[in-house]
Amino acid sequence: MGVNIRAKGFPIEMEMGYGTFTRFRSAIANHIGAYEGNPYLASFPDGSENMQGFIDNLNDLIRKKKISHHTAFFLVASDAEGRLKPDTCAAILQDISDMPEQDDWYGYVWSRYGRISDFRQILRHCIRERRCLIWS
Repeated sequence: MGVNIRAKGFPIEMEMGYGTFTRFRSAIANHIGAYEGNPYLASFPDGSENMQGFIDNLNDLIRKKKISHHTAFFLVASDAEGRLKPDTCAAILQDISDMPEQDDWYGYVWSRYGRISDFRQILRHCIRERRCLIWS
């Protein structure tokens, strides 16, 4: 059991474990400058100081208009399930449009799709077809 990122009517689905979903969102957070390292792993026993620093960085980036609040929401939303409207998808796509394609694979070994470019394609479909991005 893991996370499946998809949009209705689109053949590309990203399937990954919960740990990989955290790593996937961490890569986006690192790209936008919200956090160096993994925002969900704590260097403190309860993790509260580490997470609060991440939230403070996100709020600062939103205030400076360097990222959309929609992207910030995606980074901290529940990994159990979520839904993003097309306008939110557009904001996230804008924030990650210059994110370089790397060799990182965010999916199960048997998955066909697991790159940032696959995520961008799903976002574009959501925008074009006015569909919600869903993960569960």
